[in-house]
Amino acid sequence: MGIRRFCFHHLTGVFCAQSGQDRHPGRRAHRNGPRAAGHAHSHPVRQPTAAFDLTNEVHFSVDKPPFSLSSGKVTTANKKTYDMADPGDRQRMMDENLVYWIDRQRASILEVDPTALVTVSFPAINAGQTTVNPRSAILDSTADFVDLHSYLGWGLSLEQYMHRFGVDGPARKPLILGEFDAAKRAYLTAARAAQELQAWQAASCAYGFDGWLLWTWDTDEQAELWNGLSEDGEISDALAPKRHPDPCLPEGL
Repeated sequence: MGIRRFCFHHLTGVFCAQSGQDRHPGRRAHRNGPRAAGHAHSHPVRQPTAAFDLTNEVHFSVDKPPFSLSSGKVTTANKKTYDMADPGDRQRMMDENLVYWIDRQRASILEVDPTALVTVSFPAINAGQTTVNPRSAILDSTADFVDLHSYLGWGLSLEQYMHRFGVDGPARKPLILGEFDAAKRAYLTAARAAQELQAWQAASCAYGFDGWLLWTWDTDEQAELWNGLSEDGEISDALAPKRHPDPCLPEGL
């Protein structure tokens, strides 16, 4: 089989990767395992498109209106009115408008490309003045699948990440770990990181995950993280579908 290319599209660019029977077989958004973070194009390209990502890592800025308000009523784009003095109403405003935003954008994309898949991604750690709960996107939106991010060595276990995301078992909607990797401060060698990443990948199957994308495969800009080709390529070897065809079954390295 030769090399093939595919892309994820989102508002900040087009991210493409290649797959095939090379030394490090390709990233695939299904049960054949992860591959590279690809490279970005600032202009449209005609490539096979896996999915359109509406934006990278959805969040709400709670230090800005209407989230910074502690009183009064707000009518939002979905034409519903919420009481800012009521914490339950504030959360409903977030959840219902997240679903409204996803559904409107997906509908617009399908008008242009009726065969398209549409996804939305959520961050591993909600830092600073941001908050988001992807549960409503998973349960109630029309997104074809949802992309959740998690990192080993950032202080949370997989179970804690899933609790944060509101995922307590196999979801009704397909899920992918669209970013996962290991911090060097927690795993001192690429071999150790590879072992833990493979175990993390296998454990995620119990929550219904069907795809895994390593962040990143071959770039060094984020020096605090291992990449797929670090040291002797142990992470590549541990996660490559050719060597590890069943990602839900951990293997000794």
